[in-house]
Amino acid sequence: PIGVASNIVSRLGYDTKDPEKLYEIYSELSYKDLLLATANIPLTQLVHNKLLLLPCVEKNFLGVESVLNDLPYNLITKKPSKNISLMYSSTDKEGLFFADEETKDTLEIKDKRSPFEEDLKFKSKKEEKALALKVKQHYFGKEAVSEKTILKLSDMYTHLYFEIPIILE
Repeated sequence: PIGVASNIVSRLGYDTKDPEKLYEIYSELSYKDLLLATANIPLTQLVHNKLLLLPCVEKNFLGVESVLNDLPYNLITKKPSKNISLMYSSTDKEGLFFADEETKDTLEIKDKRSPFEEDLKFKSKKEEKALALKVKQHYFGKEAVSEKTILKLSDMYTHLYFEIPIILE
């Protein structure tokens, strides 16, 4: 998230990766400047690996009361006619959503680099390498990240992008 935010404001002449400074910049930006800065950036660079979670609007079925019969924004801004409980959930294979994007080359790169994004800070490179090794051993054992272990990588994606955020929510 910090990398994407920094990339966007760099198009407006700012140069920072400090979350507080980014917050200040964004809070003072007009929507026109923000739209101009992001207009030519492909969506896949704005959201991580095409991760774009959107709510589902239910189809109407005769004799069945729907819960989300309109976009959540519309349901919230209109006077609510009923209380709507929210349930956060995930399947255990959501990471497959990303697995089809991998190639032999991207898997080789993932095998060699740290699994952590640049905005996750460590006291030292030594600490980061030690934790990266633990993560790799947890998901892959002694095997390399490869086409052979793509389902293990999918499990890591499921935990990282779906299950852990839901738990923390």
